[in-house]
Amino acid sequence: MRHFEKSNRARTLILVGAISALAACGQPANQQAASNIEAAITGVTSGLRPAVVVTGRAEETFTLAERMARYHVPGVSIAVADGGRIVWARGFGVKEV
Repeated sequence: MRHFEKSNRARTLILVGAISALAACGQPANQQAASNIEAAITGVTSGLRPAVVVTGRAEETFTLAERMARYHVPGVSIAVADGGRIVWARGFGVKEV
């Protein structure tokens, strides 16, 4: 059981790192009106790309829910910051398994 716990933690860290990198590419907060924040959240949660892109293959994207299911991650929290201020933050999934 201990091996599974380490493996699951590693998957969680990889997923959170990938999401953080994707979220960091978002538009600065001063360019987004409040009505556009939901669109930005939807873009982050529905437009995840694989870590490796193969030239010549069709571009594939994943939803956050698909990636969480694939890596058995029960819950994840995302916060996007710009200029030291949090633009948006949200939790997805469950907080207890």
